Amino acid sequence: MAKAIRSRRTKIKPFEPETLPNWEQLVKAIKDAELYLNFAKNYLHNGHLKGAVDALKSIKNSATKGLKVKKGGSNE
Repeated sequence: MAKAIRSRRTKIKPFEPETLPNWEQLVKAIKDAELYLNFAKNYLHNGHLKGAVDALKSIKNSATKGLKVKKGGSNE
């Protein structure tokens, strides 16, 4: 006897408009990026390339996590 295959219901997410970061998030992200950029410049000046690479990665992480940009969907 074969078991009946149950199909899962697909849940349709509601449409959400695109939201942009607010002023405080932008200011904090820029300050963090400047801080890490200064670290990277100091590491390069002193010849520590690994530290410079880590500082540049931190710039990317702080910018993407700090802004919290939410892209809107489309109802097509």
